[in-house]
Amino acid sequence: MNYVAIRAGGNKNQGLGHVARCISLAQELIFNNFKVFFLIDDDTYIIDFLNKHRFEYKSLTSKNLNLEIKETKKIIKDLNIDLLITDSYNLNNFYFKEMKNTVKYLVSIDDTNLYDYISDIVINYNIYAHKLNYKFNDETRYLLGCNYCLFRKEFQENDYISINKTCTNVLITMGGTDVNNYTYTILKYLYEFNYINFNVIINEKFNNLNKLKALASCKSNINLIFNPDNMKSIMLKNDIAISASGSTAYELLSLSIPSILIIQADNQELICKELSNINTCIYGGWFYELTEDKFNEIFAKLTNNYEFRKSISDNCKGVVCKTGVKNVVNEIKKLFK
Repeated sequence: MNYVAIRAGGNKNQGLGHVARCISLAQELIFNNFKVFFLIDDDTYIIDFLNKHRFEYKSLTSKNLNLEIKETKKIIKDLNIDLLITDSYNLNNFYFKEMKNTVKYLVSIDDTNLYDYISDIVINYNIYAHKLNYKFNDETRYLLGCNYCLFRKEFQENDYISINKTCTNVLITMGGTDVNNYTYTILKYLYEFNYINFNVIINEKFNNLNKLKALASCKSNINLIFNPDNMKSIMLKNDIAISASGSTAYELLSLSIPSILIIQADNQELICKELSNINTCIYGGWFYELTEDKFNEIFAKLTNNYEFRKSISDNCKGVVCKTGVKNVVNEIKKLFK
């Protein structure tokens, strides 16, 4: 059995995106008889998330990257790790050089061509990946584009939304931590839309949780959903979605759900722009630039126009490969042949 360590970045402030997509990859690796555990920051939010999904992990205690490199190299040698997978914005080129000289195989998940990769495989499943100026070399295999999306098993099935004539249910999901507390802002913008049910994904780590609970307590059409176990089934019960433009945007795309995408962080900007360029979503732009009037204008346009929703939904079909994680693992398996 081959042993895999996954260095996934994330904490309460950065969110769960890196860890969540690495869980998808880890599940497929385990299905293919790899032994997998995570290397994570010593953060209770990430630890709770991994415990929920029953994954083994080691919390890195080092306070700076140079010490983390030494700690990671020791773990790799002590546990005879064959493959290290990285998915973090907090590394550097020296880290990759040291890991390449320590572990048998090195695989890196990337979003923005962040480092000068010397990894055996680089994965960037974003729709804009081919437009980035990667420094290609003969030693690295680049897996670029939506054929390599790292979807959880629930999103790998061939399910799509049915577009109803009227829009009565709206999903709101601003990310695992909603670092900008934007869920509350959206609900305030939509306060007068009493004929629509708003299904809001939240968790106990939200900074303004009490404000959200108070708002929901006086509005019967606001349904707060805590830490759902099956996100896909909830998504499919809604007519449209309002979402942060991160990994969730691809999940909504895979189900052909018409969505308003809002940029909450720098790494979400290209996703939002590229998906709107091919008419698979409505571009909401940066959260701090989206005024109430502008938001309500695009919201009304989407909810009131069946043909518009149907067009966006149709455009979504076939953009992503639902089983992209299997394609990634097949490429990883080739390293061991």
